[in-house]
Amino acid sequence: MVTLSNRSCSVFESPSATNEQDIGVREITKAIHQLQNTSGQLNVLSDETLKSALSSLENTEAQSKELFGFGSGMKIDIKLPEQTFDLNLAISAHLDWKMKLSRYLSNPD
Repeated sequence: MVTLSNRSCSVFESPSATNEQDIGVREITKAIHQLQNTSGQLNVLSDETLKSALSSLENTEAQSKELFGFGSGMKIDIKLPEQTFDLNLAISAHLDWKMKLSRYLSNPD
């Protein structure tokens, strides 16, 4: 017997509490499995997106070479870009712009 604030109860007298704990554990386990499934799906989607982006990049580069080759064949002086597109630099510039915009919006002139 356990005495709590003038109440007595036996461990065996609380099957509803044990049942509720069991339901809670099952719900948590179910939620963890759903999170794992979702994480796996996001991983697959991420891999597919990367493959698609790389394929698009290759196709774009091939089309650019064809276009420049066509221009050269037509005696049009077309210069290839000196450097390739730097995605990290573009992201950095975009983030800088967003920060400047947010600062301006919080304290406009």
